[in-house]
Amino acid sequence: MKKHLLILASLVLGLGQLFADEVTFSVSDLKASLPSSNTNIAIPYAWKTAPYHVTATIAKQDGSEASLGVSTVIALNNTYKITVSVAGAGTLNSIKFTTNPPGNTANITASTGSYASSKWTPEEGTSVSSVTFTCTGTFRLTQIFVDYTPDSGYTPDVPDEGPTEAFEATKVDNLESYTGNDPYVFDNNTQKFYALNTNGEYEEYGVVTEVNTLKVAGDAITEIEYIKSTNNAYINLNYIPKANSKAVCTLVAEQGDAWKAAYGCGYYQNGWKDRFCFFTTNATINLGGETGNSEAMRYGEKIVTVLDAVAGKMDIFEADGTTLIGTINDSPKTADCKTPLYVFAQNKDVPDVSTFTDCYNPFMTLYGLKLYEGETLVMDLVPAINGEGK
Repeated sequence: MKKHLLILASLVLGLGQLFADEVTFSVSDLKASLPSSNTNIAIPYAWKTAPYHVTATIAKQDGSEASLGVSTVIALNNTYKITVSVAGAGTLNSIKFTTNPPGNTANITASTGSYASSKWTPEEGTSVSSVTFTCTGTFRLTQIFVDYTPDSGYTPDVPDEGPTEAFEATKVDNLESYTGNDPYVFDNNTQKFYALNTNGEYEEYGVVTEVNTLKVAGDAITEIEYIKSTNNAYINLNYIPKANSKAVCTLVAEQGDAWKAAYGCGYYQNGWKDRFCFFTTNATINLGGETGNSEAMRYGEKIVTVLDAVAGKMDIFEADGTTLIGTINDSPKTADCKTPLYVFAQNKDVPDVSTFTDCYNPFMTLYGLKLYEGETLVMDLVPAINGEGK
C-alpha cells in the first residue's frame, strides 16, 4: 500500500508542476548577460527570462524613452513603473520584490490586488494576467520573484542565442607579420584567436577591453558612446578651473557610497580651499562652499549637469539639456583653483606640499564633458579609444 501511496503522491506533485511555475528576474543575471562595454538598458525595457512566459517591463510613467544603468541594482525613482504580465491565458499568483536597501520595497503601489511587505497577491476570487507597479520613491531593484500559472497552450518565443557552429581559423606563425585578411586567425606566437574587425584590424576574439582613460584625439582614435571607470581609476585633465569656469557634463549616475566625484579638485589646508567639485552619489557640489540637494538629482537615466562657478550653482536637466529637473545652490567662486581637475575622482593635492587622489567614482557613466570659461569653450571632451582599445 505504501508503494501505491508514493506513486499517487508523485502524480499529484507532477500535476502541480504542470499547472504552476515560478520565475526569478535577477538584476545580477541581467547585468551578466549584457556586454561589459555597455551595461545600460533602453527604456522601455521588456525583461524576459526562461521559460519566457512572464515579462517584466520597466518604463517611464509618462511613456518617454530613457537609458538605465544596470549594476548590482537597477535604480528607479518616482518617474518609473514596472508591469509584470504573463502570456496568453496564464495568471499571476504572487509577486515578490527584493531591493537594496530592503526598505525600498515600500516605495511602490499596485494597480490591482494587494501589495504589502514586498509581496503582491491578487484579490481573492480574481484572475489577473497583468499588474502595474508605480514607483513612489527610490526603488533600487535587485530581484523580482513571480509565481504564476502558465497557459498550457502558449508556445513562447525563445530568444536566439546566436550561432553555435564552430568557426575555422587560419593558423599563422606571428600575427604581426601576417598580411592576409581571413576572418579568423590563430596566432601560434601568442596562442590566441583573433577576429578581423570592420576597420580591417585584428582584435583578440571574444575579448572586450574596459576603457579607463581618455586620450587626445589623433591617429587611430575612435569616438565611442560613453566611458566608465573602475574604482581607483581617474583622468587628469591638466586643466585648472577658473573663477568663471562652467562644466557641462552628460552622464548617467548610479546610487552608491557617498562622496564619489564625477569630477573635482580642491584641498584641505586649514580648511577646504580652491574647490570645483561635483559628487554624484550624494548630489553635492563645491564652489564657494559646499551644498547638497538629493531632491534635485536623478539616478539611473541620462542627465545633463551644468556647474557654474559664477552663478554658484548646478542646474540638472533631462537628457535634452533644456528640461530642468532641479538646482543645487551653493555660492559663487571668488578665485581660480590651484590644482588640475580630475574626472572620476577628486584631486586633493596640496600645492607644493603633498599629492592625494580620493573620491573615486565607479558609479557613473560619462557621455561627454565640456568646460567653459565664461561663454568660451576651452575643452570639449568625448569618450574615445585608441588603436589598442584603450
